[in-house]
Amino acid sequence: MIEVLRSRENLISLAVGFVFGIGLAISGMTQPGKVIGFLEFTGNWDLSLILVISGGMGV
Repeated sequence: MIEVLRSRENLISLAVGFVFGIGLAISGMTQPGKVIGFLEFTGNWDLSLILVISGGMGV
């Protein structure tokens, strides 16, 4: 019974990770320039990644 629950949890985790990855791809957050723009505080700081992260946490 425990093995069935573990495999179900693994499938749910896989599905959630897949949906999150698709969301990142759709929003363009897989582009290195977006991530570097978010991590660069001194120059042109891009806040769009934090909006995607907070949206993902809300779900």
